[in-house]
Amino acid sequence: MSAPRRVVLAGSAVTTASAEAIDLMEAAAREAIEVASGARMGVDVIVIPAGTWPYGDPGRELARRLGSPGATTILGQLGVSQQELLNISIQMIERGDARSVLVVGGESRRWASAGTYSTLAGGPDRTLERPESFLDDLEIEAGLAFPAVRSYALIERAFDAVVGLTDLEADLANAALWSAMSAVAAQQADSLVDAPVPPEEVATTSARNRLLAAPYRRLHASQWTVDHAAALVLTERDAARASGADPSAVVHPLVALESTHAVPVIQRVALGRWPAMQLLGEVAAAHLGRPLSEIDLVDLYSCFPVAVRLQAMELGIATEPAPTITGGMTFAGGPFNNYVLGATATMADRLRQGAATTGLVTTVSGLLTKPGLAVWGSDEPAGGALVADLAPAAALRTAATPCDLLDEGAELTIEATTAWFDGDQPTAAILGRDARGRRRLVLRHDDASVSRFAEHASIGEQL
Repeated sequence: MSAPRRVVLAGSAVTTASAEAIDLMEAAAREAIEVASGARMGVDVIVIPAGTWPYGDPGRELARRLGSPGATTILGQLGVSQQELLNISIQMIERGDARSVLVVGGESRRWASAGTYSTLAGGPDRTLERPESFLDDLEIEAGLAFPAVRSYALIERAFDAVVGLTDLEADLANAALWSAMSAVAAQQADSLVDAPVPPEEVATTSARNRLLAAPYRRLHASQWTVDHAAALVLTERDAARASGADPSAVVHPLVALESTHAVPVIQRVALGRWPAMQLLGEVAAAHLGRPLSEIDLVDLYSCFPVAVRLQAMELGIATEPAPTITGGMTFAGGPFNNYVLGATATMADRLRQGAATTGLVTTVSGLLTKPGLAVWGSDEPAGGALVADLAPAAALRTAATPCDLLDEGAELTIEATTAWFDGDQPTAAILGRDARGRRRLVLRHDDASVSRFAEHASIGEQL
């Protein structure tokens, strides 16, 4: 058996402008191809993560515009990890199934407030489907899955209990971290902020910073009303050289790991931990021969504060300074389902400029459901890249339990809580264990319950 072909990230680009998503994706793709080879490289495969746009097969339109009408088009459903898209692309090149793969995503939610999307009918050549167990039916019925902030709020409070923080201490920790993230964003072009946001503003409920789901406010959440696209050109090393790519300008995948094993939030025994991400970190560190804390640049997926703080704990990475190169999804912008592509493009640019030699980018896929982790380097790895789906090992580490609604009047020891207002209707959601140790969910709509759980997590108390 011949050795796998070596893969390089030859070109990358980020585009922000007031334009339709397909036009933004085209602009980013053209720039990435130009960076890769001066436009001398054709595209064999176009991979796109699902977006909020209504296109059937945006890859086919891009293939036509880019002069590669025969390119295979692949669309990843919502719930398919962006790391999975990158891994599939790398593996296609390693096997010789493609010479060059364009991974591109874009959103134009700000533009869409006044614009009308083009009609791009048809379907892709291949659709990547999300796992069936991505969500529990009860999560959907209870309104916990959508909007996602409600599930993240439950995870936040369970995590805070794990690390031993009071409600106030956790709120202050989140405010300090998010303010530090905003300071990084304020230094970037096309950021959503032009100055750091003070921690007290993040921590204070106001008209601009309304409660979404306790303890989270608007300034804790990813902001997806942006016009943004990112493109990555992955290709075989020798093909990149033949097309004129500068060998010193390419970036190399060192580690590309994911776990496609999925456990719904309310079924996770350890609500405040992420064993699968810890596993990815251990395997990555073993392959690299050093802890991830020694990676030069880091961008942890930042949809909500608990995502950053929990990943940092599981990976052994500090949160000071803020683990981001973009400024995060609240302040730099979180384009729905392709933030990781933009973070990776930014990371590649930093590595090309010589700002560092290694960079780590993570993804969370869903509700801290399927972890992804990539380490990129300016130097070619001697033994090649480690590309793998660690789902079987992650499944062994991730204990699960059924969850049902609790009958009113039954006892419950609280494990996680949140509270929110849906219009004028107040709702408190409480997860815990009944007297027989079974996981149960309670939903209450009275003002007293909402007031209690909006102010206090009440972990370990009796309901």
